[in-house]
Formats: sequence, C-alpha cells, structure tokens
Amino acid sequence: MSSTGGSVGSRVAEHLSMLAAAVDGLLEAGLAWLSDGDVVEMMRGLERSLRRAEAVSHRLVVESVERSVSVSLGYTSPRKFLIDVLRISGADASARVTAARELGVWHTLAGDPMAPVFPETAAAQRDGDIGTDHARAIAKVMRKIPHAVGNDAVADAEAVLARLARTGTPEDVEQAGHRRAAQPRRVQCGVPGAARVGSAGQAPRSSRHGDRHDDARATGEGGRWSRHDGQTRSGSRILGHIPC
Repeated sequence: MSSTGGSVGSRVAEHLSMLAAAVDGLLEAGLAWLSDGDVVEMMRGLERSLRRAEAVSHRLVVESVERSVSVSLGYTSPRKFLIDVLRISGADASARVTAARELGVWHTLAGDPMAPVFPETAAAQRDGDIGTDHARAIAKVMRKIPHAVGNDAVADAEAVLARLARTGTPEDVEQAGHRRAAQPRRVQCGVPGAARVGSAGQAPRSSRHGDRHDDARATGEGGRWSRHDGQTRSGSRILGHIPC
C-alpha cells in the first residue's frame, strides 16, 4: 500500500474507532437524570447522526461497485455481496443498492464525479435532515411522473420535494405527490417554467440525468450492473403537482 493510501486508511480507521467509542459512551451513559428536553434533544441528535451515516453507506456501496470488489471476491452482484458481507436481508441489500444508485456520487470512466440522480435529496440526507424513508418517498413520487415535462422543471420539482422532506414526514411527501397526481393537467404552481403534463403534441422529454450519466455507467459486474439498472429514465421523471 502506498504511503498516501496508508495514511488515508489510518484516518478512516481512526474515524471508525471514534464512532465506536461514541456509541459505547451513549450506551453506557445514564439517562435517568436527563430532563425531558434533554431526552428529546438526544433523540434528535442521534437520529440526525444515523441519517448522515446512511450517506456514508452510499459512498461505500459506490466505491465497492466502481472498483468491482464484489467481482474480485467471487460474487455475481452487489446485492449478493452485501447480503453475505453485512449479513443483511435480500430486501435490505436491494434497498441499499437502489439508494446508492439514486443518492450516491458516481464517477465517469475518466474519474470525474457526477451529481446524484436526486441531488437535493442526497444533500438533505447528508445534512441529516431526512432519513431513508423520506428519500424513498421522494423517489417513489418522482418515478410516477410522465416524461412530458421540461428538464428544468425536473430539477425544480425534486428540490421542492426535498425541501418539504426537510421539515415534514415521509407521508407528507407522498401526500404531496398524490395531490399533484390528482390534477394531471394543471400547470405546476411553484415550479417556474414547468410544462403541462399530458398536453397534445408534446414529444417525450429527454432524461436530464440519463443523458448526463448513461455514457459513464458506474458498472460493477463486467458491465452487467449499473446504478441506473432499469431506472435510467425514472430518476428524472418529474412529479405532477406540488401543492402551492
């Protein structure tokens, strides 16, 4: 290992050691003498840290796929690799792979970083403002949106959902999506430049994220797995109508 690689590895090991020590301390800390307010703040602080840790998990999944760790260890897919190495369920492994595709920072073949499929959602999770269920709710709404909407509106809509998620619940996000879907021909309010969904004569829009990332697939198993993996277009589908 190079000296640079060794120093980075040492820092990562140190961070993990500090994380473990912090968890040990919290497990052993007495809670009986905390005020009600202290308990609430502790719950919030822990939740924020756990949410941010999910963003770290995405980084590790991306890294393992881009360097084909699962292939070198004899696994046929990132999902099977995660199941065995982390001893998690198949459903959990699939969810982590999907989350990494949509929220992770991948790289072109030249090594240049690419923005996440859902950049504002990824930023909100990295800040600790939203959790896994918030991110899933946003992705669920976005996947249901027709292609017939401009690319700028795609980014605006995802940003609106992410802002809502920062202060609301996953259910709030889904309900916002349902309200918009119930009004398919209404011009989007609060999303400048948005087109009418389902208007006649409108050609299918191009995929903002797909166009940018398709030629730089983050493949793992000999090109058989990509972060898009059937979701190249879905990641950039705009939701119908965010409530004004």
